[in-house]
Amino acid sequence: LETASSQSRRDYLEKKRSALEQSKKLSAATESAGTVSGEVNFLLSPLAWVTYFCLEVKELRDSPRRIAQLLYIDQDQLRGILHTLHDLGLIEIGEHIFQVTKTKKNHFHYSFDHPLTHLHQQMLRLMCDSHYLRLPDRKRHRFMATFNADEAAFERIRDLFADFIKEVEKVAVKAPSRGVYQLNFEAFSWLAAGSKA
Repeated sequence: LETASSQSRRDYLEKKRSALEQSKKLSAATESAGTVSGEVNFLLSPLAWVTYFCLEVKELRDSPRRIAQLLYIDQDQLRGILHTLHDLGLIEIGEHIFQVTKTKKNHFHYSFDHPLTHLHQQMLRLMCDSHYLRLPDRKRHRFMATFNADEAAFERIRDLFADFIKEVEKVAVKAPSRGVYQLNFEAFSWLAAGSKA
């Protein structure tokens, strides 16, 4: 909602947010304490997600107000995000909210069957697309391929993709946190929905 540029998109997202808030109220009696709702807020806020990773970069942790400019948000939005991260125990602060003293390392790997994974990915994808379009050509790269094959070849490609992600993780974990990067891949069949093809 915060990054949507068209009024129709904002209206759609506002309805979706209202529906989520309503469903949250309906299930409030069965929820345990604030951890669950905090996790929901974190997963469904791409800005909070990316801000957390920005705070892993020492220069941004030392001067978090810079994040607002980098993510095209205002200081009030950033303040709210920092409060959310603090409430979730993901950051420690000093005398005020803009004095982030520590980020608590956490490797976020939500399984595909986590109830919020797909919605989280959709919302993060929208933010990625918006940010991608703002970048100069030399700072962005996108690869897309449409191809013919059979199911066995597609399965082999998915296995190669899984192996690639494991290698990427090894490289990323060892690297110093000096920047925040995004890597998106999708693999799917155009004919899978409603078809045996």
